[in-house]
Amino acid sequence: KMAEEFVRITNDQGAFFPAAGRNGASKYHLGSNSGFQHEKLIYILTGMGRVPSSSSYVTAAIATSGVDFEDVANGWTSSIDTTYNFGHHWSSSVNDSLWVHDKTAFQWSYGGYMHPDLAGDTGDAWEYYGMDENEAMGFLTSIPNFASWVLGLGGDIAATFTRSSILCQATFNLYKDHGSVLHSNEDYYGGYFGWQQWPWVATVGDIAVWTQSGTVTTEWGHANGQNCNNHLPKVFQDGNVALIIYFPNPAIGLYS
Repeated sequence: KMAEEFVRITNDQGAFFPAAGRNGASKYHLGSNSGFQHEKLIYILTGMGRVPSSSSYVTAAIATSGVDFEDVANGWTSSIDTTYNFGHHWSSSVNDSLWVHDKTAFQWSYGGYMHPDLAGDTGDAWEYYGMDENEAMGFLTSIPNFASWVLGLGGDIAATFTRSSILCQATFNLYKDHGSVLHSNEDYYGGYFGWQQWPWVATVGDIAVWTQSGTVTTEWGHANGQNCNNHLPKVFQDGNVALIIYFPNPAIGLYS
């Protein structure tokens, strides 16, 4: 299934530049040394794109696997114009049978750290596991009495910064015509704080084109790895045309 998704968005030059829920600037140019090298996977699946000069752990896994990827390779098409849904809603009952803190771990895995409707579970798990000393949570431990805050009004007050961390039930638009691709995450928390979401990208040959809000560094690949947009754009795509509107929620002004 994952290989099919790679091939679906790949153009006829073997370039794969998708809208995505968790990504960074280093993934949007070929030959990246700092991230996953998608062109190697595309080449071994389809034979398209640049000939790799070395292997990767993913291509090695495929080459030694007993899985038949022939249908994936044969499923590539040069032209697509479609809208499709991906993932379940964050409030789905899929995890309801789990122990409460196991359920919270799964909520975190799809970005539900401080979503207002999941804040209670986060606060409970925070106290249960004693996460005040966890270095990975340093950006949260700077908030005095974080667990009590998130269990109270904190989740709602900070909704502009927390709702958009959710990574499920997305609607994608995809237009592909040989070497040109336009891919977008439709109307996904426009105006809210952007985490690592990459809400839209156009592919022209083997070049990726996109926009960002907030500070953009002059050095390639040095952008903030946790925040690709100070605020996400409202994205509406119809075929090969997309409307990208940056209009931040008022609370964004609190972020510097």
